[in-house]
Amino acid sequence: MDLTTLRHQERGAGTPLLLINGHFQSRDSWDPTVAQLSRHCRTLTFEFPNQGSSPTDTGMDTIAHYARYTAAYLDRIGVDPADCVVHGYSFGGNVCRYLHLEMGVDFRAIILGGVASHRLAEYQLRRLATWRELLGKGETDLFVRTVLLQIFSPDFVCRHTRHFDVTRKAFAGQYGRRPEAVLALIGALEDFFRLDRDGPDSYRCPVHLVGSSADLLTPWQYVEEYAKEVGSVSTHCLQGGHQTRVEHHQDFVDLMIELMAQYG
Repeated sequence: MDLTTLRHQERGAGTPLLLINGHFQSRDSWDPTVAQLSRHCRTLTFEFPNQGSSPTDTGMDTIAHYARYTAAYLDRIGVDPADCVVHGYSFGGNVCRYLHLEMGVDFRAIILGGVASHRLAEYQLRRLATWRELLGKGETDLFVRTVLLQIFSPDFVCRHTRHFDVTRKAFAGQYGRRPEAVLALIGALEDFFRLDRDGPDSYRCPVHLVGSSADLLTPWQYVEEYAKEVGSVSTHCLQGGHQTRVEHHQDFVDLMIELMAQYG
């Protein structure tokens, strides 16, 4: 993998905690979280090609590409995955699942956020097809609004209209001029949901599940179903929508500190 343009950051000391980005998330978006978590552990954040201010790479259009990039990043900074706790959020959670279940990469523990039972795959594929259709018609602003209305809870949108508008403009500014990067990221997630599954996922290390009470992308009942299916060590329901880390940031940070204390 070509990591010459890698954007990453390491902060703190102790047990490594790898934070894998959501779909359209930048590395910088972790900064408020890392400011607190790095007092308790060694945080590792990075950015995939096609995300944030990293270069566009239309060839990275399968989930395997992003999983291999993650493995290459850990190798580059000299971190053994077996010593590392990983938190994959949404898209990042599915990258984490592929790393562990398909590539055989073992971690000290896995914390999955915003992922669910594979019974939700057809719904997710239809959602992604809608996103792809909007981009194909050049409806960039409508695409951005649609994404944000799905990742934030209705209550948050109503109470924080200014935050919604600022996020919408920032998102459009970041991706509006390079829809090919967005399409590559969408393609990778479509690829994940089309993978053949033989029976339930089987994890070889402790796994924790985190969901949200008003998540429109990954409804809580499917997170809970997946937790039971895989025998998660713990399952946690936070308030808010898919972006609970934004809506209820301190609750998210407190939970991560609590979980990391088990592996310190």
